Amino acid sequence: MPTKLADLPAAVRFSRVLRRAVPGVSLCLLLLGCGEGEPSLVPVSGVVTLDGAPLKDATIEFLPPGGWGSIGRTDDAGRYELLYRARSKGATPGKHTVRISTRIEKDADSTNPEIQKGRKESVPARYNTNSTLEAQVEAGGSGELNFDLTSGRGK
Repeated sequence: MPTKLADLPAAVRFSRVLRRAVPGVSLCLLLLGCGEGEPSLVPVSGVVTLDGAPLKDATIEFLPPGGWGSIGRTDDAGRYELLYRARSKGATPGKHTVRISTRIEKDADSTNPEIQKGRKESVPARYNTNSTLEAQVEAGGSGELNFDLTSGRGK
């Protein structure tokens, strides 16, 4: 019986090499992923105010004309930082429609008390469902974008 790989028939040699190579090649493909991967991202953060006061617990979305958008949530000071696909910080360079909302849809089955009750929208529709807000994310830019919203109510 042959003991060296070179002494084996070609079909057997190929089979053994293939069995050893496939797991390594599969692992490399898995680590590299499919397609083009994530695009170049620009870190984006800022402050959102409504009538001069910080807008807390608001969702902010940056939506490009095509592809995936980015999303963030404001803190008590109205500060936000965007995440792209929940894994990476930032947004894609280019023009984005911006939506800002404080609405939480009511869901009685949720374990979160705030979601169980829901919350009405406190931001005018021109900033969310009918958004007229736009932002330009510059490649290599600072990524600091602030939004000073007005409710339209007289002061």
